[in-house]
Amino acid sequence: MKTINIKKILIGCLATIPLFASCCTGKKTPENTLAVFERDGEPRYLQYVELDNKIEPTANGDFYLHYSFIWGNYPRCYNAGSAILHIIPEDNMYKIEEQYISGGTYKKDKPVETDWGTGEFNFVGYSTDENLLQAKILEYYLENKEKKILVDYKSDTYGISLGEDYKISKKIIDWRYDWESGIDSIFMFSGEPLINYNGEWLPALSIKTDKNIIVSFTCSILCHLEETENSIEGFLNLIGKDIKKLQIDTVKQSIISNGAFETETENYIETYKLTKKAERLTYDLFEYTLKRKQQ
Repeated sequence: MKTINIKKILIGCLATIPLFASCCTGKKTPENTLAVFERDGEPRYLQYVELDNKIEPTANGDFYLHYSFIWGNYPRCYNAGSAILHIIPEDNMYKIEEQYISGGTYKKDKPVETDWGTGEFNFVGYSTDENLLQAKILEYYLENKEKKILVDYKSDTYGISLGEDYKISKKIIDWRYDWESGIDSIFMFSGEPLINYNGEWLPALSIKTDKNIIVSFTCSILCHLEETENSIEGFLNLIGKDIKKLQIDTVKQSIISNGAFETETENYIETYKLTKKAERLTYDLFEYTLKRKQQ
């Protein structure tokens, strides 16, 4: 299936345009079908979903999911549109409400009928309904969203995760745009309490985002370590209260002996690094970084 610019076609509420629904069915499953559901006793084929990353969480645990879609039998006949789902956790499943934006039915990319939504949210069903289109959209989102990984810095307090919208942690952390970086997706936070270790040192936190989704996190601490045998271990023990993996002996010993410890998964790289007299300064630099691998 060729790539479709969903913004070039009218988008919206397919539930209100059943007049041409029969043309969007067929006994043979089209190529690139993402999910199959049923309407009016006929199979329907979800062929395209575009999530625009406007995942809006609330304090109650529910969230709003913005999306665009195509279902039917593209390009012969299909419905296309965009809408917003209100997803509400309820008894081990999700209650789904939907606000339609606009949309229509198309034959060979030409509009047959168009319709606009009312701007209101309406109950459409539950995530357990196998023949509900909106449940298929939610299932697609839950199965295909990037796995989140918890940042190992004050995880019990901040709960920052890569793969989630930075605005979630912004409720706790006042992320500020980093003007000096020259990159509009880097945010800083310098409001951490000072660390007292041979002086007072300020941990600096920074994140990089992609369409509001956190793709990297760094905690940097400039410090001055004494030239004693146990100075590094003492420093790591101190900040290990906030960075839990520093409480693991193998991690700590790797940093003491090699200056770094690194772990790697399929999607992420996590690094703990101590650089003596970093960047031509008279200070030492500890950095904890968790970042997404380059795709």
